[in-house]
Amino acid sequence: MAGWSTTRWSTTRMLDRSTKVVIAAALLAVALIITLPIAFIVALFMMLFGHIIGGLILIGAAVLAAGAAVALAAVSGTRKLHHLRDMLTGEAGGRMSREYVQLNSDDYDTY
Repeated sequence: MAGWSTTRWSTTRMLDRSTKVVIAAALLAVALIITLPIAFIVALFMMLFGHIIGGLILIGAAVLAAGAAVALAAVSGTRKLHHLRDMLTGEAGGRMSREYVQLNSDDYDTY
């Protein structure tokens, strides 16, 4: 155990590309949801100063972008979870993909 390298077990090396994409999509969704109240406040001030259409467009675009990011994160995360479940349980396409091999008497060790 003394010879083990700590960089070998770092989390970034254990993550594949699709996992990093799921994490990035989730972080983007969280960032857009956090900025949604700021967009509402800016749109409110725009509408108070006479830019009604611009404020409505800002509100609509902010809600649409946040909703799309949440939907993308949910779909990609769900797909990743299904793939992980299939890897752990050995299922492929909803059915079991385990193959059993019949051993002959020659395959056993005899002493």
